[in-house]
Amino acid sequence: MPYIVATLDEAEEKIKKLEPFRLRGRTNPPTLWATAEPPSYLGKLPPQYAEDVATADYVVISYRTPIGWEKDGEKIVPDVGYSPTTSQHQYLVLNAWGITGQFPARGRETRPAGGGPRRGGIDG
Repeated sequence: MPYIVATLDEAEEKIKKLEPFRLRGRTNPPTLWATAEPPSYLGKLPPQYAEDVATADYVVISYRTPIGWEKDGEKIVPDVGYSPTTSQHQYLVLNAWGITGQFPARGRETRPAGGGPRRGGIDG
């Protein structure tokens, strides 16, 4: 059973140490957690990362999407953009692992976060 953490700071410490955890909350799945067991799903992660995730030694997951993993000593945070909350989780992983100079999906691949065009304003 993963250790339950109450704050993102505690989650970051667990990520640094590659320890499983679950962010406390009432949602199922939780908004953020990590496991040593690769998930059997990709969520909104592009399919080209499936093999890496399936063979990873440690995976950080935001909602149901793997956002970072460690495999054979290499730490990977794919450059894919998501919702504001998942982006916050990506930055948390990047910071925990000391990965600098990478900004999720800055002008690269983005995945839809749902919703549609706004009503009114410039879209209306």
